[in-house]
Amino acid sequence: KSENKISGVLKEAGEHVLTFNFKLKNTKEEAPFQKKEIKLIVNPDPKSLWKNLDSDKADPYWKEDNIAGHLSFDSQYLVVGSKRGRSHAHEAKFRDDAFEFSFHEQTGWGIIAVADGAGSAKFSRKGSEIACVSVLDYFAGVKDEKFIEIESAIRAYLTEQNDETLKAISTQFITHLGSAALSAQNNIRLEAAAKNAEMRDYSTTLIFALIKRYDTKYVIASFWVGDGGIGIYNKEKNEVFVLGTPDSGEFAGQTRFLTMSDIFADGAYANRVKFKAVEDFTALVLMTDGITDPKFQTDNNLSRIEKWNELWADLEGANQDNCKVDFTKPIEEVEADLMTWLDFWSPGNHDDRTIAILY
Repeated sequence: KSENKISGVLKEAGEHVLTFNFKLKNTKEEAPFQKKEIKLIVNPDPKSLWKNLDSDKADPYWKEDNIAGHLSFDSQYLVVGSKRGRSHAHEAKFRDDAFEFSFHEQTGWGIIAVADGAGSAKFSRKGSEIACVSVLDYFAGVKDEKFIEIESAIRAYLTEQNDETLKAISTQFITHLGSAALSAQNNIRLEAAAKNAEMRDYSTTLIFALIKRYDTKYVIASFWVGDGGIGIYNKEKNEVFVLGTPDSGEFAGQTRFLTMSDIFADGAYANRVKFKAVEDFTALVLMTDGITDPKFQTDNNLSRIEKWNELWADLEGANQDNCKVDFTKPIEEVEADLMTWLDFWSPGNHDDRTIAILY
């Protein structure tokens, strides 16, 4: 009363009518009460409106709604998390994202792939899966002599950087990463033909990285088609190398897909292959647009170190949920933290979310 306010907690959403019986100040005591009705509208917590319905396990293309993985990666660790978006869970739809990774002790090469199946394509969840698996299969099938060619070109480049060594290393990466991506497209084509379906039914983006540590440098090569993002982030040096450019369409929500016929036409795919040699890094990060849309907002922001610093700070707990991924913990706990972090709330951003972090 001393504060002249009424307070309380309303537990039910909806339209409520509050009835006040009152007398004005200085009104005679015997005067009747006046009556006033006030309409109070209580909106529900938006988070409470989302349903979490299981996808159909009987579907031939069913896959886990939420999945994570981790791996010791030479002297580093890799952790990956993929969660079905709220918009898909609300309608009992499938997770369209996919990821795969491997590390070959014999060669020292690691491969990380993430993909985002198009929401408008009915079998895109399978397309993204085939794309990632195909990349790993390609590099698992590359014979030692092929790796010797890559190794030779890399070591020459690390010894002396000039036009000749740059051309040699670029040729090797364009050849092998392009071939890996082409094998993914071909495998999707075979699957579509086997199911009497169209290639576009399996539309998917694809980002993958090939990485190896040398004496003084890490060499990282990538292929990127579609949206999402991949970057080499260095917190101490306050710098980031974004390995490519996202494909943005003329209209919002448009992008390019691995399944499009012109991706490999006239050698255009060569521009999708990038590589970088760095002494050290905080993290190599691969993401689908379920992460980049809410955390970077625009394609241009992907190249801004401020946004990468914000993302890293967010992962380390600078968010409204105080949700922290503690990278000093055992890798199994880091994986669990990451899956919790992937539940972050971002109005209007409810797509599948996949992120791979090599740290």
